[in-house]
Amino acid sequence: VDFVFTNVGSQTLEIKEVRSTCGCTTIGAWEHQIAPGKTGVIPIQVNTINFSGQVAKFVGVTCNDPAQPFIKLRIKGTFWKAIDVAAPPYVIFNIAPDASSNAVRTVKITSNLEQPLELFPPQVSTPSFRVEIVTVRPGKEFDLQIMPVTPLPTGNVQAAITIKTSATNLPV
Repeated sequence: VDFVFTNVGSQTLEIKEVRSTCGCTTIGAWEHQIAPGKTGVIPIQVNTINFSGQVAKFVGVTCNDPAQPFIKLRIKGTFWKAIDVAAPPYVIFNIAPDASSNAVRTVKITSNLEQPLELFPPQVSTPSFRVEIVTVRPGKEFDLQIMPVTPLPTGNVQAAITIKTSATNLPV
């Protein structure tokens, strides 16, 4: 997003600082001094990878305008994902290595595509977990069920789960 503004004052406008309120927001290089009648640009990037639904982000601008030395810019939008994995997209089991467990954790997967979505059998990066896809609403809603395979190895066991899909814009 580029915030474009014009200095309508009679003095040079000095942009002293531009600061984001979130680590997901990056400020690009901006022109620090804008002559009267001239236009300036503050480039802002928002990493939207973890966003879904309505989101608002803020950026604070400090300048030398005595009437308005601080301005809050707002970036607002609605983010749509073709395939939405319920947040958080991870699960945690607290199981002792020598314990047996039939615990199950579920991650919701929802397709927002017009055409029905097909999910193929999931792949898990370690044999310490078993995974299964349960169809809730064909082509639209799925539950990814994750189960530990006990006994677990000692220490912290982590796994990545990948699922191939029929969506051409999000094949994995």
